[in-house]
Amino acid sequence: MKQLRIKLPLRTLALAGGLLLATSSFAQNNAIKGHVKDASGEPVMGATITVKGKAVGITDIDGNFSIDAAPGTELTFTFLGMSPQTVKASGNMTVTLASDDKQLNEVVVIGYGVAKKNDLTGSVTALKPDEKNHGIITSAQDMIQGKIAGVNVNTATGAPGEGAQIRIRGGASLTASNNPLIVIDGMPMDNNNTKGVNNPLSLVNPNDIESFTVLKDASATAIYGSRGSNGVIIITTKKGRSGQKPQISYNGTLSVSTIAKKLDVMNAKEYVDFIKNYYGEDSSAYQGLGWKEFNADGTPNYAAGTYDTDWQDEIYRAGVSHEHNVSLSGGISKQSWSMPYRLSVGYTSQDGILKGSEYERITAGFNLNPSLLNKHLNLNINGKYSYSKTNPGGQGAVGAAITMDPTRPVKSSDDRFKNWGGYWQWTKATTSYDST
Repeated sequence: MKQLRIKLPLRTLALAGGLLLATSSFAQNNAIKGHVKDASGEPVMGATITVKGKAVGITDIDGNFSIDAAPGTELTFTFLGMSPQTVKASGNMTVTLASDDKQLNEVVVIGYGVAKKNDLTGSVTALKPDEKNHGIITSAQDMIQGKIAGVNVNTATGAPGEGAQIRIRGGASLTASNNPLIVIDGMPMDNNNTKGVNNPLSLVNPNDIESFTVLKDASATAIYGSRGSNGVIIITTKKGRSGQKPQISYNGTLSVSTIAKKLDVMNAKEYVDFIKNYYGEDSSAYQGLGWKEFNADGTPNYAAGTYDTDWQDEIYRAGVSHEHNVSLSGGISKQSWSMPYRLSVGYTSQDGILKGSEYERITAGFNLNPSLLNKHLNLNINGKYSYSKTNPGGQGAVGAAITMDPTRPVKSSDDRFKNWGGYWQWTKATTSYDST
């Protein structure tokens, strides 16, 4: 009986052994599947998965991933703007990445992208909500007054609802407008004064503003053209958040304004003595004064028709102001779409310390930010309504009150003053001392 002998080369045996070892090694690895999301529950697309510094996978558009790794292997998940997360591999795992606030604070979002603060060539200042002025804020201009270097906000008279002159690093022209460009939620406003309001900032309810970004120099022209040569103020309003439960908030303020100090002027007795000593008793100035009978202690003899009127007391008052704001915010979130929303209504009433001066404003607005088709279609829908009414009052009374004759009454029963509602008036030219 013959024996069959098979001879195999050594290289063939080595190759077969290597294949067996590779197959055994591959069989030890398992397909690890999972999902990566952020703190709000939204999927994170493009997150990198590494094992000991070596990339082994990346998440898809829905935040899902599938990699070959043994259970218990330490996987590190990284994404720009979020803190790295290291977890042990397991089947059907879910990883939540938190925002890295420290890293986000090192960048500034500008009109043409995102840049690090150290790389910016222009001057940009971003004012966060906690850094804005608080208290009685009638207009958005009050929120940035004295808060940003190089930005001057000046009010001429302090009348209720009055607009302010805003200058960023001073004026650049003697004849053209030096007003900065104001951009509200991406919409540039006209540099000309808006008809019926003091300035475009009056159109926005201060309680709806999330943040200010100020572009201070001419580099802003790269974004907005020549309109931005005087600087740009970018206003971002508050918005709802995806997945947020409906929240109703109310904000109300009440304030009382009074004059800090009046000018020290003569009373009736001092005024009569001054005219008498300066012009003499026979002068028309002295003869044309009001009633001049005073008691022994210098008080006016009202029975004889003598008056001692403090005209500053007559034109000033304690101005009461109040403001009320109600907002509803939230977000509807589904698997393939989301709808953040915010609705707000505000009412402002401000009385000036000058009688007759007042300001009233009613605002309403809504903001919708739908994200459709698995975030492939994002929309930003804004609508704002503003109604304002301003009554500056008789501002000429401020100067007239310190020069008016204190011996005259506020009102008189004389028939000559019926046409003025009984209020005492000069019936002849002011160059004449004789009022009869």
